[in-house]
Amino acid sequence: MEPVEKVCKDAKMAKSDVDDVVLVGGVHDTKDTRDDKNFLNGKEPCKSIIQMEAVAYGAAVHAAILTGQGSDAN
Repeated sequence: MEPVEKVCKDAKMAKSDVDDVVLVGGVHDTKDTRDDKNFLNGKEPCKSIIQMEAVAYGAAVHAAILTGQGSDAN
């Protein structure tokens, strides 16, 4: 759960600000899902999103941030 805590801290967000949880990569066994659910105050991981699409979208957003594209500065 350390990476999740870091992301929330970096984004200046509380766990309660998280609307949806998407688990990507690796095998998500029952223990991992239970730990994630407990950490996020009972929120169930979203199962309606295609994991690889979420990864691709996140990579595109990150690339746009790194290159400054899509920002108000351009």
